[in-house]
Amino acid sequence: MNLEAPSSRELPKISIVLAVHHRRERGAGALRSVLEQGGIEECEILILDFGAGRYPALPGSEATNVRFVPMKPGWKFGWSRAYAAGLASGEVVAFIEEHARVLPGWLFAMRRNFLDHNVVGVSGPPTDLSAGGSFTDTLFQLAYYRYGGLSNVTAVEVLPGQNSAYRRSALMAAGNRLPALMQAESLIGAYFQQNGSRQVFDPEVRWGHLNEDSLRLPLRGYFLVNRLLGAEMPGVLGWSRSVWVLKLLRLPLQPLVRIPKVLFALRGDARAISRFIQVLPTALVLLAAGAMGQVAGMVLGDGVASAYFLDFEMNCPRALDH
Repeated sequence: MNLEAPSSRELPKISIVLAVHHRRERGAGALRSVLEQGGIEECEILILDFGAGRYPALPGSEATNVRFVPMKPGWKFGWSRAYAAGLASGEVVAFIEEHARVLPGWLFAMRRNFLDHNVVGVSGPPTDLSAGGSFTDTLFQLAYYRYGGLSNVTAVEVLPGQNSAYRRSALMAAGNRLPALMQAESLIGAYFQQNGSRQVFDPEVRWGHLNEDSLRLPLRGYFLVNRLLGAEMPGVLGWSRSVWVLKLLRLPLQPLVRIPKVLFALRGDARAISRFIQVLPTALVLLAAGAMGQVAGMVLGDGVASAYFLDFEMNCPRALDH
């Protein structure tokens, strides 16, 4: 794409949503990366502060384009995201985790893609900001393997979780279904696919991500997010009872299906394949936790998993925490 056109004034306004709790330094790092983006003065930043009144304000939150939204703990994950979309004044709502950092050029590339009115969702390639050991590499590869070979703007079925942007009018069109759809990117992606809407992955929409650095933590995260997925996906896709049963019976095989997909995505990178094979047991354990989460969601619903997942995303310790 031509980076000299269009002019900044022609680009759509974006509302950037950042949810924070007690890890204020980490949240401040995410906010700082947003405020350093070119053209940020033309956009809005919504800080959903679940630690309001108990922790200091984030440095940078005094900027005139920052809206501070006090929140109380206990919100469900998807419900908090849908609430933010409702508050947003921009044509586009971009979500950024407090343990993520948007990289130079992220905002311009994001806004540029939404000039195409057929596009309802945009994200781009993550960079691993963690220590780079085999364990964090494994987490990264399991989460983002499907995007590794994309070097051009490409239509995709699902965007990277929790760090993507959506056209606000497309979200609002979902009505009272929106909170459930916002529980996971796979859910909102499936909804947009049903509508024939277009989501794109742009290599210039770059951002970084801090992963967990011990097995106990991502085990919990994998179980929780997959429980949300299992609870909502049958309704989103309109599964019949027979399809529901078939999907449930196939879930134990899910880890064995995912591993070949990751290895195929890593083809041509012998070092990455070698590192992944070294931690294959860890990968299988994580994927098994995800499969168990989906079973729990399909059979029992999401229960308190959604509120727990929101707390996990904001407060879980991360590698190189900052």
